[in-house]
This record gives sequence, C-alpha cells and structure tokens, in this order.
Amino acid sequence: MPPVKKKKKKKKSEVVLTPAEKFEQMKALKTATRCILKKQDEYDVYTLLADEFAALAKTPEADAFEGMEECENLSEECRQKALKLEAELPKEEKEIARTVTTTAKEQNAQSGGKSNKGRWVAIAVCVLIAAAIVSYKMTPTRYVIAGAESVVGLHKYALESYAKLGSYKNSEQLKSQERILYAKNLEKQGDLEGAWKEYNTLIKQQIPDAEEMKTQLEQSMIKNAKATDTVLYGKSHWLVLEKQDDQVLLMHKEPLKGESSTGWNREIYEKKSQPTTWESSSLRRFLNAEFIATEFTSSELSYLEEVELKNSDNPVYNTKGGEDTSDQIFLLSIQEAEEYLDEMKDRARNLRLRTPGVDQTSTAYVSNQKEVIAYGFPVEQKGVNIRPVMWISYE
Repeated sequence: MPPVKKKKKKKKSEVVLTPAEKFEQMKALKTATRCILKKQDEYDVYTLLADEFAALAKTPEADAFEGMEECENLSEECRQKALKLEAELPKEEKEIARTVTTTAKEQNAQSGGKSNKGRWVAIAVCVLIAAAIVSYKMTPTRYVIAGAESVVGLHKYALESYAKLGSYKNSEQLKSQERILYAKNLEKQGDLEGAWKEYNTLIKQQIPDAEEMKTQLEQSMIKNAKATDTVLYGKSHWLVLEKQDDQVLLMHKEPLKGESSTGWNREIYEKKSQPTTWESSSLRRFLNAEFIATEFTSSELSYLEEVELKNSDNPVYNTKGGEDTSDQIFLLSIQEAEEYLDEMKDRARNLRLRTPGVDQTSTAYVSNQKEVIAYGFPVEQKGVNIRPVMWISYE
C-alpha cells in the first residue's frame, strides 16, 4: 500500500485592502477618535492618520479612487491636530492621572464600592472598534481584541475569540483561562448550572484543578440546599431527600435508561429470572463499580459516604431480604420509600425498591398511584424506574 501523503496546510491569507477601502477605514477611524479619552492615545492615532492619508494622496493614477483629492487636506488636518495634542501632552497626562484617581474615588464612594463597569465596557467597545479598523491582519486583530475583551471582563466573548484563533500563539491556553473566568462569572451571577457545564468542559479538556473547582461549586450548592431542592453532582441532577449534620441524601432525578458502556442494561435489576437479593444483584455491582466510576470524578468520589444498609425481609410476604451490605450507592427499601414519599413527590411513582417481593425473583416497587406494592415486579423486566440514591458529605 503506498504511503499516505500528508496534506500541506494552507497559509492563512491576509486581508489586503484597496486604496479606496483603506481610505474609507481611515475616515472611520478619524470619527472613532471621539471615543478615546487619553490624549496620548489620541495623539498616536492622529499621527498615524496623518501618515496614512499622506500615503494615500500619492496613490498611483491606475489605482485612483473617489475622494483621493481629499487626502492631502485630511493629512494636514490630522497633523495639525497631532501637533496640538503633542503640546498638551505633559500637562494633560498629569491632569488625567489626578482626574481619574479623584473620579474613581468619588464613584466608589457613591456606589458603595461598586465600580461603574458599564461605562468602562462602553469605552472598551470604542477602543475595540478602533483596533479592528487599524489592523488589517485578521488573526492578529482577533488576538488583540480577545485580550481587550478579557481585560474589561467580557470573558464569554474573549473565550469565543480565542476559540476562533485555534492554535495561534498561546490562544489554546488563554481559551482555557477565559473559560475558567467565565465559569466563575456565571457563579457570581447565580447561573450555577451554566458554570457547572463550563467546568465539565474543562474537565474533558483535562485542565488542572477543574475537577476541584467543579466539586467546590457542587459542595456549595449542596450546603445551601434543602429537602426537595435539586442539586448538581457528577454528570446529573439529583433530588435532595434529607439533610442531617454534614451529610445529604440524594436521589437521581431522572430514571436510568439504556445500556452502559459495558453493555449492562441500566433499567433492570438482574439479567434473568432467578432468586436475587440486593446483596447478590447485578444492579448493585453495576452501581457501586461502573456507574460511580463513570459518573463522578475522583474529587467528587471522595465525598461519597459508604453506608451500612439493613436489607429487611418483605413485611407482607416475609421473603428474606438477604445479608446486610455496605454500599456507596443503592436503591431505597420499602421502609425508606415510605419515609421519603413526600420529598420524592412525583418521582416516587413507578419506582423500583431493593426489598424483595412475593419471592426473590421480584422486588417491591412504588406504583403510579404512589402506593408501595409489596407483591413486587420481576427482577429481569424493564418497566419500573431505577433511581439510585447516595449519601454525600459536605463541608
């Protein structure tokens, strides 16, 4: 078989403007100078404009464009403006320093310590527009703009800009940094699920400390939650059933569906009809091994409590419940289901339990009418929901 030839990467083409296009953009930049507050920056821009208009005035006749006759006057106008600004620079820079400091203190006092972020974001937008006009190399422009977006706290947009830049310079690293900052901003704004999703993305990208940051967010949610609230943990939403001391009992909010990565059907208790207790069930082995290993990070796993379960006999048919077990994740028993019926609300409907039914080839369940059916449902059949529960410690 002949060797596969590697395709050469195409060089990114730069945007080359015609004299006419450049002329229009220089005029736009001249208008944009009204957004610039610092005299030094304004001076630099007018100096640039004077040179650019002068160069455009010398455009060859073959490339002549409408408005070309204005270039000499525009160049002179900009040069005079630059000279005027230059004469003001030493005094102006001192004055700006004093004014900005005084104004910042006054605004801080008036707002109780909160910065006037909206005003500075508006100024930043003007600067970004000016930067986009001045630069003709699209990739470097995006890189500069992404940095400016980050400085003024527009981390979502900086993240998008760095994503578009791909492997340009250190954009990949900066993209991850912006995602972290964006996630933290979402936390502050109260969008905890949005932040949680961003941390999950960072974990997939194997960013250091992402697991710990996500776990701390989840711990904070659990600490502030009460019974019947929904929290996030691992890859899922969980319902709070009870809080006591520094631990919380959580139930998987959605029933498990489909097959696992190893082919186990997550909707059944046992593969075939046979006498089964919770201790010997395939579902127990799956939940306490593959499920928790794929659902939680190592940081999250460290907060899962291992609890001693009492596997009582069926209270109606006296079917033996088997040996007691020690588990990190499990199904509710008949007694536990009755205790948490109010907290589970509609999620108590059609719910499989770990207590055996009329015999050990079935398990008890909660019906659609929220009644405990001690007679049971076959262990090998789908049709009742499996919602695992677990105790989590929190700080």
